[in-house]
Amino acid sequence: MKNKNVMRTLIIANIVTLVILLVVIVVLKSNRDQAISTVPEQAAPAEESPVAAEITVEPKDIQLDIKEILSRTKAIYEKTLLAYKKKIRQEPPYWGNSIAGYADAKEGRYTEAIERFQRRLETSPNDLQFLYALAWTYAKMQDYMQAEQTCSRCLQLDPTFSRAALLKGWVKLQQEDLSGAMDVCQKALQDNPEAPGPHYGLARLYAIDSKYDQAIASYQEAIRLKPDEPELYLHLGLVYEQTGQNAEALGAYGKAIKLNDQYTEAHFLMGVSLDNTGRHDEAATAYQKALLSQHVFPEAQLFLGIQMLRKEDYQTASRYFTQALEMRPNYPEAHLGLGLVYLLSAQPENAAKQRELLTKLDPAMAEALDKLIKEYSSSQ
Repeated sequence: MKNKNVMRTLIIANIVTLVILLVVIVVLKSNRDQAISTVPEQAAPAEESPVAAEITVEPKDIQLDIKEILSRTKAIYEKTLLAYKKKIRQEPPYWGNSIAGYADAKEGRYTEAIERFQRRLETSPNDLQFLYALAWTYAKMQDYMQAEQTCSRCLQLDPTFSRAALLKGWVKLQQEDLSGAMDVCQKALQDNPEAPGPHYGLARLYAIDSKYDQAIASYQEAIRLKPDEPELYLHLGLVYEQTGQNAEALGAYGKAIKLNDQYTEAHFLMGVSLDNTGRHDEAATAYQKALLSQHVFPEAQLFLGIQMLRKEDYQTASRYFTQALEMRPNYPEAHLGLGLVYLLSAQPENAAKQRELLTKLDPAMAEALDKLIKEYSSSQ
């Protein structure tokens, strides 16, 4: 399931990016006869990386209209939201206690974690906390058969143990059994209607099935029962985004951040939502806060680079794109960002270097950038 989700995300990303760049080409053609603009003179920061240091600051003729280009980047943000929705759905929830072995499982040391859990279960075979942690570990390592069997064992011992039902529903979802996952959560809701887990599970399933009104209602009910869980507000915000309710999405992200000021995803998604509503300075602040809580965050670096492009600060934009590439060397969007920086700085030869790198990473994106370079050269 995870591989299929990743493939779908990559395909969507490639298609959306190509559409964006084709629109950019049309904009370029419409701006051929506009007045020539100049790049403001700036001093290159001493700490610039070799790629960033190549940006020239001498005034040159530029035919690209950055404001027109950036006015058509909404699809970039939509693509990012889609990628995050898929990423979040791929992570099995863990609402258990931090018991012995959980730290190993969380860090990916699954064998060590399972050994600890099983030693405990040898002496206490009906310990629900350890059984739940064991099931979660199996789910993390994608051993879905063992995960489901362990969840079922939990529910045999206690049918009202809703966390096990939530995890079992998630496991069925990973096996593309949406109806089976729905049945598990609905049964758990009947057994324990005041537990937040089944409402949360149903909300996720409704969202996946594009039943957004029902998803929102279920998230709100889960929040009523567990108001101190920031993840619930984050997911609710994503559903609001999906339905075009940006103000409500911002409110949900804000509540998640109020509960956890270090919630990286909430800061980042708030930035994306702010960008979508044209509040770009506030978005840049949100991206910076995301970086404070998670230093290796190439998506935040990418979007900060876009903010600097919008402000025509090409030196700083170059630095952000370069930092994104240091974190994720094969990041096509960051290479594309550098290519745009070079074109906007009247350096098509350096833009061509980014095109060559893109040829191996994303041929469609490389072809679109090549058309931009040719369009720029023909306008000189």
